[in-house]
Amino acid sequence: MKYQLISILVLAVGACALEAGQKGNPDPNRIAAAVVCQNVAIEVDDYGNASAFSIGKDNHLSPVDGTRQWLSINNTPVVEVNKANYTVVNSVSVDDSGCPTNTLASSTVVSNDGAVQIDYSHIVGDYGDGFGSWFMTATLTNLGEKQMRVCYYRYADIDLFGTPDNDMSSYTGSDPDTLLPAFRPMRDMDVPDQVFAHRTYVPRTAWAQLAYPALSDLIASFKGCQDLPRADRVLTGDYTGAFQYNLMIPAGESVSVQLEIGRIQ
Repeated sequence: MKYQLISILVLAVGACALEAGQKGNPDPNRIAAAVVCQNVAIEVDDYGNASAFSIGKDNHLSPVDGTRQWLSINNTPVVEVNKANYTVVNSVSVDDSGCPTNTLASSTVVSNDGAVQIDYSHIVGDYGDGFGSWFMTATLTNLGEKQMRVCYYRYADIDLFGTPDNDMSSYTGSDPDTLLPAFRPMRDMDVPDQVFAHRTYVPRTAWAQLAYPALSDLIASFKGCQDLPRADRVLTGDYTGAFQYNLMIPAGESVSVQLEIGRIQ
C-alpha cells in the first residue's frame, strides 16, 4: 500500500432550499453556514461538510448525505469527521467582501483524541450562464510526535437538480480539462447538455462510484486503511463517489487536500 504527500482540490456547485427526497430527512441538529456569492450558494458546517449547494434554484447535493469524510490513522478503524468525533476550534467564518468574484469561508476542528487538526477553507464563485463553483481545501496537521499514516476518504452524494435516482456517471483517469482522475455525473433525462465534474487535482490512491448507499456503508465499515474498489467506471442510478488519499504526515507538519465538484458544460 503506497502513501504519499499530496495536495488535492474540491470544486462544487450549488445550494439553496432542499428537500429530503427518498433518502429520509436531513439531520435537524446539523448547524450549517450559508456561503453565498450571487446565484451560487453552499451550506457548510464546521467540519467541512456541505449539506447543500445550488446554482440559482437548482440544488445538486443530497441534503441527507451531502459531502462526508473519514480518516484511518495508522491503520486504525475509520473515524468520520463530524460532531461526535471532532471538536470545533473555530466555527465557520464567512467573508463576502470579494463577491461578485467570490465568497470565502473557513473553520478548524481537532480530533477528540488530539491526533490531528483539520483547517478548512472554501471559495464560492458565480461565473454566470449557470456556471458556479465551490472550492474546498482541507489542511491536515499531525499534532503528535511521530510520523502519521493517514488514509483520507472524501465522499460526495450528488443529486443533480434534486433528483436522486436518475443520475448517470462515468469515471476517467485523465479528465480532458485537468488530465487527472475525475467522475463526470450527469442527469439521465431532460438536461443532457449539463455535465458536472467530481475530480481531484492530484493523483489519488483509489476511487469508487457506487449507487447510494453502498459506498458510504462500505467506507464506514473499514477496520483499517482499506482501498476503495476502483469501480464502477460507468454508473447508472443514484450517484455517490469518493476518492481515497494515503498520506504520510511527519510530526508537526501539514498536508493540504483539495477536491472539486462543478459544472463543466
